[in-house]
Amino acid sequence: MRIVAVIPARLESIRLPRKMLADVGGKPLIQHTIDAVRGCRRVLQVVVATDSEEIRDAIRGGRRGAWVFVTEPADSGTERIASIVDRLHADLIVNVQGDEPEIRPEHLEAVIDAALAFPACDMATLATALDPDDQESRDVVKVTVGTNGFAYEFERSYQSACCVEPGMGVSSPIRHVGVYAYRPDFLRWISQQPAGLSEKQERLEQLRALHLGCRIRVAMVDHPSKGIDTPADLEAFRERYTARLKSADSDM
Repeated sequence: MRIVAVIPARLESIRLPRKMLADVGGKPLIQHTIDAVRGCRRVLQVVVATDSEEIRDAIRGGRRGAWVFVTEPADSGTERIASIVDRLHADLIVNVQGDEPEIRPEHLEAVIDAALAFPACDMATLATALDPDDQESRDVVKVTVGTNGFAYEFERSYQSACCVEPGMGVSSPIRHVGVYAYRPDFLRWISQQPAGLSEKQERLEQLRALHLGCRIRVAMVDHPSKGIDTPADLEAFRERYTARLKSADSDM
């Protein structure tokens, strides 16, 4: 099976503009994500789909393990990937957000296994335990999951996500990890459907699939991948990366 990981990456983001090119340890943030994805041996190819020639040039300049396609403007990462799906020749596509530089190989393994083990699901994604400190943060997306292992709802508000009736067989809110796996035919179809009001309000592209009745399998992982959404997130990643380098040097 040909599994391709695609990293959709736009230059201008709302909360942290130009974060994909932010320097961390001498290389742009997007390159850290590429390096992390390449750690999964089941991924045969890593592709970056971007709206920016600056991002393309930053990756090509380093020649570090990814094909790059410059796409037309898109409203979501899913739509951006769909615009190049016919060029990927993939049996399964893994969507990894460009601001996930600490995604682990076992995370990708988990989402791939979830997509392949349940043919009835339309797509698969990941979740992990929700830190109490993140309950009130709208930068941390929450997901509630049914006892059948499929997503019930995605939201940014913890209080809203908690409003489920007893006996519904739905979990308390947990932290969503923004990684997806789906087949090309589903990707083509979902990208052609109109965005609903909730997707626009919450800025959560997965709500389109969920509210159209699609089945999203949720696999649990033990360790969260810390996405980069704010300047504080970026600085914290710089500190962790520097600490890892110092630890590696001390072990030599």
